[in-house]
Amino acid sequence: MAHLALKVGENNDDSPCLSNLLCFDDGLEQVATFFSVLLVFVLVLFFLKFLIFSS
Repeated sequence: MAHLALKVGENNDDSPCLSNLLCFDDGLEQVATFFSVLLVFVLVLFFLKFLIFSS
């Protein structure tokens, strides 16, 4: 997936990015943001699951 994203970023310098995650012009900030949001989402799900099963 990362290889494909890097390849898309290199080949589409003039055209707009397919998505924010595939645009590597700003480095890996989009990927870091995506994984941080995903981590928070997973933590919230586990927290809610823990609350439901503990009651």
